[in-house]
Amino acid sequence: MLRYAADIRTLAYMAVTTGVFILLWTTDIPGAPFWFVYVLYLFLSIAVTVIAHNHNHLPIWRNSTLNSFTDYWLTVFYGFPAFAWIPTHNMNHHALNNKEGDYTITYRLTEHNHLLKIPPKS
Repeated sequence: MLRYAADIRTLAYMAVTTGVFILLWTTDIPGAPFWFVYVLYLFLSIAVTVIAHNHNHLPIWRNSTLNSFTDYWLTVFYGFPAFAWIPTHNMNHHALNNKEGDYTITYRLTEHNHLLKIPPKS
């Protein structure tokens, strides 16, 4: 039912993210060193953004019901509804590609992927 076998990794990330979330939400042991679990959850939060990006470009399932379920999961864990992300990203960003009017511009200071190449102010 998956489009690609590599999406098994995506499902594993989704399962672990859900499990860590439930652990953090339900565990209330005073003084317990859960900082490492929280750091893991922060890492998984970045993974969720990648999953959302990839799934919204090309859904991971061949089945529309499973894709809708994944959309709901992403809405909860990504924090932005998938149905709204598609027009703002796919139709706006990819049409304008970081030009004037692109509401989801991917850079503000430079087109490079790091801050070491910030152009001088004119």
